[in-house]
Amino acid sequence: MIQRLILITFCALVDTAIVVPASLIAQDVDDASIAAQTDRVRSLLEHNEVNQAIVLLDDVLKTHPGRVDILNLLGDSYSRLGVSDEARRFFEQAVALDSSNVEALFGLARALLSQGNVSRAKQLLQKCVDINSDAAGAHGYLGQLFLEEGKLEEARSHFERVQTLDPDNIDALNGLGILYQQAGIE
Repeated sequence: MIQRLILITFCALVDTAIVVPASLIAQDVDDASIAAQTDRVRSLLEHNEVNQAIVLLDDVLKTHPGRVDILNLLGDSYSRLGVSDEARRFFEQAVALDSSNVEALFGLARALLSQGNVSRAKQLLQKCVDINSDAAGAHGYLGQLFLEEGKLEEARSHFERVQTLDPDNIDALNGLGILYQQAGIE
């Protein structure tokens, strides 16, 4: 039996009835509930209450599997705890669901870097900036990786992009300083 909610509106010339499936109403309520829960998670993360955030996110994921935003938040939470295997697992799930999600790609790249997989991480970081040229975090990591490889021109390009996006970014300023020292530029 399909439940329906009947909304009746009267138009100027014609009486019309609009039938809205209860599942659509439930979806709106569900989305609002998830939004409230993710707001709560972000607040917990801001206050370094990472374990509480994970518990809440796990509960949401049980009832809403396949939510990329929830998977990203779980990946980020585990990254904050330094548990790169779990972070990687959640970011990989998010990327599998949405291969162009910059947040998931960036998170996965960071997890891979922490595990020493520089080559794959660089590919993902490059994909981030290909999708979104304003992805300052990805540009910063690429700048650092190219600097470590001695590819100064590539590093400079990424650090300067970060500076354009975020003029107060200390990491990019430091990267440019090191780059200029290595290149012999004062």
